[in-house]
Amino acid sequence: MAVAVRSLSGDVACLAALRRGLRGCVHSVFARAVNVIVPDGSLLTLASREMDDAPDTLVVDLPTFDGRRVAVGAPVATREGALLVGQVLAIRSDGARPWVPMLPRYPAHDAQLRRNLDVVRQHLAGLHGGSDGVALTGSSAAGIAASALLARHTAALGRALELADAGAARVQAEALVGLGQGLTPSGDDVLLGLFAVLHLPGGPCEPLRDLGRQVLARAAHRTHAISLCALRAAAEGRVRARIVALLSALTSGERETTLKTLRAVLAIGSTSGHDIVAGIVLGCDAQLHHARALRSAA
Repeated sequence: MAVAVRSLSGDVACLAALRRGLRGCVHSVFARAVNVIVPDGSLLTLASREMDDAPDTLVVDLPTFDGRRVAVGAPVATREGALLVGQVLAIRSDGARPWVPMLPRYPAHDAQLRRNLDVVRQHLAGLHGGSDGVALTGSSAAGIAASALLARHTAALGRALELADAGAARVQAEALVGLGQGLTPSGDDVLLGLFAVLHLPGGPCEPLRDLGRQVLARAAHRTHAISLCALRAAAEGRVRARIVALLSALTSGERETTLKTLRAVLAIGSTSGHDIVAGIVLGCDAQLHHARALRSAA
């Protein structure tokens, strides 16, 4: 018999999909998350209560999915107001707190953003012995080669963004898709952070905000479903709550708030958080560069 579980919160788009009725099957199972694939190929994530809100995610009142006998391939469907996961879980979402991934506006005066970026760089330098770049993808020959490619394409992407060269930026961003090891490859994580920053409302890089959609239209086949769904959401300006919190702190927060939210993002995965932060720094550098150019031209 299925165990009844309540949902604590959910992305508004996810909650709407559940109200309309949903069918799919279990795509993958982890200790803190179960991914459900639906007919259009997108994923719905069921996250344990220790996880933060995220796009296309329902946070449920379970500490872990270990021992719950959720099997890959098990059918998933809404029935009588509950989401049935195989024959083991019945998740009710009627009392869930709606969550909207709302990015902060780019600040009218960016001095605080510059100061907070310096805080981020100093913290990363302390962690990586002077480097504020992406994390190494491994100590093997393949990992070292991937890290070198990652650094090269990331640097070239940064130059293209500063020049507002959309074509070159797209080429370099496409090269990052699927690059690196891990559940979400390092290149994807860098792009996720970058896409979020490009979507800050009112930012001087707004003309480049469609970069993510353009890249994924051409290079989506280079990565896997879990990473691809996160990238597609980020390409629309939708990212998980702790990334939103870091962006809010960067644009208007004080030093301690910036460090607190930075540590929360760095805690994502083994290397994902560091790579996401590298993408955020890349995007903020581009925003600040174009803001300076606009002020000089005024």
